[in-house]
Amino acid sequence: MSKEEIDRLFEKQAAHEVAMEEKAEKEHEERLKASWIIERTRPRQFPNDALAKEKRWGQERRRDNANAKLEARSIQAYLERRRRDERTAIIKQGVLEGVIKIHETDYGFRIDTPHEEVQKYLLQHPKFKSKLPIPEELQEGFFLLGAITESEKERARYVRDGLIEEFQAESPSDFMLVDLTVANYVRTMYATMLEMQSIRYADDYRMEMFEIMMEGVQPYIHTCQNQLLQVLKALRARRESPSKSTFTHETYSRTDINLESWGLPLLLALAEITEKKQDEIGIDEIKQTMTKHLGDINAEAITNSWIGYALRRYGFTGKIHANDGNRYSISREKVQMLLLSYEGLKP
Repeated sequence: MSKEEIDRLFEKQAAHEVAMEEKAEKEHEERLKASWIIERTRPRQFPNDALAKEKRWGQERRRDNANAKLEARSIQAYLERRRRDERTAIIKQGVLEGVIKIHETDYGFRIDTPHEEVQKYLLQHPKFKSKLPIPEELQEGFFLLGAITESEKERARYVRDGLIEEFQAESPSDFMLVDLTVANYVRTMYATMLEMQSIRYADDYRMEMFEIMMEGVQPYIHTCQNQLLQVLKALRARRESPSKSTFTHETYSRTDINLESWGLPLLLALAEITEKKQDEIGIDEIKQTMTKHLGDINAEAITNSWIGYALRRYGFTGKIHANDGNRYSISREKVQMLLLSYEGLKP
């Protein structure tokens, strides 16, 4: 089979795949358009009071979120197409070399060579071979650095090398913790940069931008910061006591680092309350019951917002809004499970 014939078959196959994707996308858009026309042709008045404006603003936010999800899917589709094109190019090279055999079909071609031999050829190709794991994977941080853009790779490498030197990383788990630290540091800095730039350049809607950042970016930043501090805590503990395990409940669980001292008293209070009821539990009631379990800890230093945040971290998200604050639905079974996990982690 000549090179021109092989080129023709691969172009035919690629054109068929593109045509099928375009057809599916066109059919999807036509269905959306029909639904949109039906919705928009309904007779209605255009309200313009404050409540209507707030509602439209919420719809715009949902539309922006939907567009962001669509963009994420587009990125994933692009990456999948690029991976497929890379694989197709290598297979084409194998056909030209005579290693892989194909025959023409109505839509392009079909591979005759056994799948195992094709995979073996793909893995031996320099492009794929460079992606295979090597013994120095953890020590050099190839997995971590491969997930970071080229423009930021050297910066991440400097941070990583500094942490390895500071904490004297030697074992595979040491390098894993260092990579987790760098990953959370990079995520935190990217989100912080987005927040600061958004506020800085928001001229007409600066107050609204603060609200958007508080609702969208700030929770993400706080999560990344907490994870960063948790892994750093584990690294410090390893440096101070190398023989002791540093994988504790506070480090790798749903609890926040603020719960290290009063997380167990909180659960004991919840266990006591849920003996009587499991619904409409107020934070004041929880705080009052916690007092007997806190010991030397000042109960007044634990704010209601902290307790509410801790309940969310533990997975107790069901609540109703009342005049005197939120009232939570708390499962006794789940409280018992959390208490058992604490008991299991005691030395």
